Amino acid sequence: MDAYLKDLHPNNQLLIKLMQKYTFGSIENLIVKNGIPCLQNNPRLLWKVHFGFDSHIKKEVINSNFKLKKSHVELIQTFNLFKNMEVCIRKIDFHDGLPKIGSIELSPEHFLKNMRYPPF
Repeated sequence: MDAYLKDLHPNNQLLIKLMQKYTFGSIENLIVKNGIPCLQNNPRLLWKVHFGFDSHIKKEVINSNFKLKKSHVELIQTFNLFKNMEVCIRKIDFHDGLPKIGSIELSPEHFLKNMRYPPF
């Protein structure tokens, strides 16, 4: 089944649009509560500029509704693993507007009791 941007929680939509706008970089210290990213908690955006390459800020984010890529879906699925808890995503690297690598801080109780592997 295809998933589209408009089907997501507004905070997830905003996060994906942020990655698209800045194209290359990372988001640090993103709190996820009950599966939803909390952008109000001041996560930090690190924008990577590739000189000699088109990595400038996009003035307009592409179409407000589009079919999600596999990495978008996997990011949201990862957030959904934390439906009944709060975690800190230490870092999400994104390349060409797509999430690629994430580092998640878990307490021992989280990874011993609540996690299943693989998550997808």
